[in-house]
Amino acid sequence: MTIKFKMIAICIISIMILSLCLTFFAIKETDKIILQKEIQNLESLEKVVDSKINDIIKDTEVSVLSIAKNKEVIDAFEARDRQKLLTMLMPVFDSIKGDISQVQFHLPNSTSFLRLHMPNKFGDSLKTFRFTVNDANKTKKTMKGIENGVGGLGIRVVVPMEKNGIHLGTVEYGSEFGNVFLTGLKNMYSAEYFIYRLNDEKDEVLASTTEKDSWIVENKYIKDIKNGKSAIVNSDNNKYSMILIPYRDYSNKIIGYIKAITDRTEVMKQMDGIRNAMYLFVFISIIIMMCITFILISFILKPLGYVISAAESFSKGDLTKTVKITLKDEIGQLNMKFNNMADNLRNIIGNVRVTINEVDKDSKSVFLLTKDIGNASEEISKTIQSIAEGSSKQASEAMISLNNANMLSDKLEETVKYSKDMILNTAIMDDKANKGIVSINVLKNKFSENTKSTREVSDNVFKLTEKSRNIANIVSTINSLTEQTNLLSLNAAIEAARAGEQGRGFAVVADEVRKLSSQSADATNTIQNIISEITYIIEATNKSMVDTNTIMNDAQGSMYDVESILKEIILSIQDVVERVNKSAQFLNQVEEIKDNVVTSVSKISNVTENAAASTQEISASSEEQATAVLDVIESMNNLNKKIIKLNEFISIFKI
Repeated sequence: MTIKFKMIAICIISIMILSLCLTFFAIKETDKIILQKEIQNLESLEKVVDSKINDIIKDTEVSVLSIAKNKEVIDAFEARDRQKLLTMLMPVFDSIKGDISQVQFHLPNSTSFLRLHMPNKFGDSLKTFRFTVNDANKTKKTMKGIENGVGGLGIRVVVPMEKNGIHLGTVEYGSEFGNVFLTGLKNMYSAEYFIYRLNDEKDEVLASTTEKDSWIVENKYIKDIKNGKSAIVNSDNNKYSMILIPYRDYSNKIIGYIKAITDRTEVMKQMDGIRNAMYLFVFISIIIMMCITFILISFILKPLGYVISAAESFSKGDLTKTVKITLKDEIGQLNMKFNNMADNLRNIIGNVRVTINEVDKDSKSVFLLTKDIGNASEEISKTIQSIAEGSSKQASEAMISLNNANMLSDKLEETVKYSKDMILNTAIMDDKANKGIVSINVLKNKFSENTKSTREVSDNVFKLTEKSRNIANIVSTINSLTEQTNLLSLNAAIEAARAGEQGRGFAVVADEVRKLSSQSADATNTIQNIISEITYIIEATNKSMVDTNTIMNDAQGSMYDVESILKEIILSIQDVVERVNKSAQFLNQVEEIKDNVVTSVSKISNVTENAAASTQEISASSEEQATAVLDVIESMNNLNKKIIKLNEFISIFKI
């Protein structure tokens, strides 16, 4: 198995593992975001339900107050004139019958006086089951909210009526809290809805948008409902979501819940589609990365072929080959070191040849001088002994130096590795800081757009204030016309009285005009009050808009400060990157010097060890040198033979 294949296999496996991990993480996060969005939609449904109930209560309260404050209605109710009330209010009830299901008048003892939806039924007591009526009569305050009645749950607003401080009874508007309410919800938010009333034994279905409820609610969720908490549950097959929304009666007591069932088919299809797209993307990415990895590794390892070719030539004795250097990376350094080794080897072989020739010449002289060696052998023996001891110590010191050099080599390699990691991390820091600048610029644009929109809203609120004041002036003019009309009707009535029998018809007309004038005055007063409230709200809104502008300006200033700090961070990071790169270059130079030092120390250690061994051998043999001169002569003859063989061996090398 070649190095190229191993590197490609390792890179591809690493890419596949990393891609799969990132894919699973991305799918998990995407599913989480979709589920959170779904939960937010269901939670917004709870707000829609509460808002719809409150809107119905407010609209009903406004309608019933228009009757409770009507002077003619108050007079007729005080007189207990049931027929007059029917005549006056039945057209009104017919016009609002789609929104209001019942209108009732009650006496102070909670006895029914008039039902517009059932005119022929009256006089029955409501004390035992209509507690809103009891409380309204007792406290003289408006009672509003959901209440259970004979016809089921309904949204009731009961308003006390009085005249001159005397409590006359109550008037009630009631809206249906059932299928009509659920149909409205379904039009707003597509789902299947059920209204349940809590019972001790079994919850009772009061209304629904479908015939059968096949979604069972566990007891633990019912406990949450009774504690005022909504509940969101997914079905076992994840095809449906169920939300349980508690509702309260007029006394703020939880009496039931609304169940909404939503179809999750589209959500599941969306999640499956995202998963499939991610898998396909990862598969294509892995294929592309495999191709890129193969090309890159082939390009990186191509210079190694030059080294292999040169090594084959060296093995055959041809030392004239050199390696082509095309890169400056580690492989380029390897090629350069190989060329250096070849140069050193050629020099060594050349020196060996010269040395052998010299040795051949010197061996002959040594043969002649052998006799003199015997006389000086004793002195040489002592001297060699001293040299042997010094050589042993030198070999030991050289070994220690070699170990220290190897330790220095390991530390330098770790330092180079850490410097590379530091360069990578600083590059990532620089990229993150640049992305931060981009995000700040986007945020600046959004702040500018928001500030512009806020100012436009403020201008529109100011214009709305001016229009409200103009309406107030118009209402004041209508009040003035109403007073004049009332005065004219009074004068007309006086003139009709003077005219006697002939002015009676004119008196009836004048009285009707006076009544219309009185009603107009009441209506304009109501409008005046509403306009005052609107003006107050507009002024408060205008003040809030001014405060909002101030806050937006402060936030924009802070954002500019953040941008300035990020730019300073980027400059600092760039400076760090430059310094780290210089350190890395310095470490690379130190590493090259370190390799040369280790090689030199290793050679010194080998030479010293050989010298120590040789001196010990010479010391031992010098003691016998006096009796071995003949052996030396024989050895010199053998040396000449070996020199001849060595010349033959070296002759195969081409330098």
